[in-house]
Amino acid sequence: MNFRAVTLPERPDPAELAAASPLLAGPLAEAWTRNRHPYRPELLVADDGALLVTHRPRTAQRKVAASAWRPGAGAAVVAALVERMRESGIARLVWEAPGRDAGGPAHSDDVDEVLEAAGFRRLRAPYASAPGTTGVAGWALELVPLPHDEPPFYAQTTDFTCGAVTGLLVANLLDADAGLTGRDRAVDRATELAFWRRATNFPAVDPLGLLVELARELPAEAALDAWISVDGPTLVEGVEPGFELETKELLQRESAREASELGLPVRREWLSMERLRERVAEGARAIVLVDLVPMHDDPTPHWVLLHAVGDDVVLVQDPWLNAERGETWLDGHDLAIADDDFSAMARWGDPAYRAVVLVERR
Repeated sequence: MNFRAVTLPERPDPAELAAASPLLAGPLAEAWTRNRHPYRPELLVADDGALLVTHRPRTAQRKVAASAWRPGAGAAVVAALVERMRESGIARLVWEAPGRDAGGPAHSDDVDEVLEAAGFRRLRAPYASAPGTTGVAGWALELVPLPHDEPPFYAQTTDFTCGAVTGLLVANLLDADAGLTGRDRAVDRATELAFWRRATNFPAVDPLGLLVELARELPAEAALDAWISVDGPTLVEGVEPGFELETKELLQRESAREASELGLPVRREWLSMERLRERVAEGARAIVLVDLVPMHDDPTPHWVLLHAVGDDVVLVQDPWLNAERGETWLDGHDLAIADDDFSAMARWGDPAYRAVVLVERR
């Protein structure tokens, strides 16, 4: 089966989506028509089916946001897509299943049965948190070996709590009753904000503040170390001399003192991608500072959780979602990124520095 690829504009014209309309039992859902830029929406059209596929730039993952096929053609359509993804070197394919929305279906009625028969795995539900984490189920198919235990997903509920969320997810991985537990949405959000208030350098959480607060949050059997490839303060780019800069520097010096008192190793070195992969393969979880430009075209520092590695690819939990542009938890959960691309985004500043906090069981 051959697909014809149509790159969709910010506001798709109904004529561009006409191939999908007769394949669905009702009008096109918003999933088909919404603005999904900058996540490269593409309509793949074949005689028996149509698929709306998106992805974050510089990632090795693709998401099917909407799909339609003729009765009985689902297996062939999915098989053809999987083959297309394999040939393109994609590591992971996810299928978003929101059901009916905005008056119409996003997928053919038998999508769940077709995906299960094709070898897709139903993903665990995320922890209810930011928009995009409720009312959406998901399926995944790893196209390269990616052995790992599926972690929980929680989306940050503010623009500035990525460090808190990644730290609390590590706590939950080590102890199901710690950190963010997914049992009570209000309690989880209060926990997210409380951790941020304790660790913040206003508004970002700097590497040393994150290290110290994690040491207090995690169980005694957890071992932590930080790698920060700059001697001075971090995350102060663009801050003018004066009260704000002096406050940030003061708090970071205090965090350095506390880290020393707690016996937490802080290595002022650039942690190579090779060594980072080795540590994660040995069982560590890595909270890594990244630049959001490659994935979102947004020059913002951001923390993600690297929790598994495969051949030349890593898996991360990214707590940031752009729900306004069609992202859901499936875009940040177990996100596959090629090593070279992750290494390119795992840095911040000019000149660039790398900051990583590693956590493992003793």
